[in-house]
Amino acid sequence: MRKIAVLLGTIGCICLFAILFWSNTSIDGTSVTAPQKANAGNIPELSHEQIVSTLGEFMEILVQETDEHGIVLRIDNLEDLYQAFDALAAREVVQPYVEYYYTETEEGLYLLPTETPPWFIPENEYDIQTSGNKVTITQQNTTDLYGTYTIEIEFTFDGSQWKITKITH
Repeated sequence: MRKIAVLLGTIGCICLFAILFWSNTSIDGTSVTAPQKANAGNIPELSHEQIVSTLGEFMEILVQETDEHGIVLRIDNLEDLYQAFDALAAREVVQPYVEYYYTETEEGLYLLPTETPPWFIPENEYDIQTSGNKVTITQQNTTDLYGTYTIEIEFTFDGSQWKITKITH
């Protein structure tokens, strides 16, 4: 009888551990994988607040205030614009956006008057995949302008902070 009790206790502990370890929903409702929860190394977890803040700041830098002629008011040239992004994202991530939306002339830096790209929507659910020092978030959205689209954003921890290292949509 004692052996059966020990066996049942062991099986119960294993089941409880498996349920806790492999649960795939975080407190904020986003879907996560077990490796993200188990990431106890010296790489800090990328929180929902950090994701929202970083992606919001990215868009704020991308969409600069302009005068009535489209000349950017607070940034004078492309290099200064790239430097504004440096704390948030790798240059190779920023470059396609800057090349599409901005033109530098003798008069100043011009912003193309157009819509913003399909982007992360903070209120919508997203999936998180973690692998080493990389976190990839994937979100499917539907908007009037773009219809249904999927955006995938990779963050990499560079030893001191999380940076955007890849964006696909």
